[in-house]
Amino acid sequence: MRKKVNVFKWKKYECEESLEDDQSDEQTTLFSEPFGNNFDFSINSDLTGSNVKKYIFDYDDIKYYYVDDFTIDIIADEGEKVSFENAIKNRLITIEDVFKKRQEEYFYYDGGSKFYKHSNFCIRKCKYRDDSYSIILGPNEDVNKLCDW
Repeated sequence: MRKKVNVFKWKKYECEESLEDDQSDEQTTLFSEPFGNNFDFSINSDLTGSNVKKYIFDYDDIKYYYVDDFTIDIIADEGEKVSFENAIKNRLITIEDVFKKRQEEYFYYDGGSKFYKHSNFCIRKCKYRDDSYSIILGPNEDVNKLCDW
């Protein structure tokens, strides 16, 4: 039996592996290493003007939302393109990596909410009374109006 290594998910510099009976010993990589700061954003926007937040996913006790039909893809320096959701869930980037690429940052006096302005989109990090967070991504400052308190 030959050992075939499948990298399922990047986890703090450790990879899970499984043994399979296979005729080849080539390595199959399903996800790559974290991008670090070597990534950019690809914005997809088909706005209706309604400024309604749409749930995307939960990850690490944070709810993520887009505004209308606005979406973001992450592009690595090597040209690899992955959806924002997959990049976060597979630890290719962290939300803190995205925050670091901001052009402007504003704090709110509610105990932890923040606003991040990038060159072509905005993020609102909403902090709630129970210390939970949600992240709202959109094309403009209207994300500020969409926190539920």
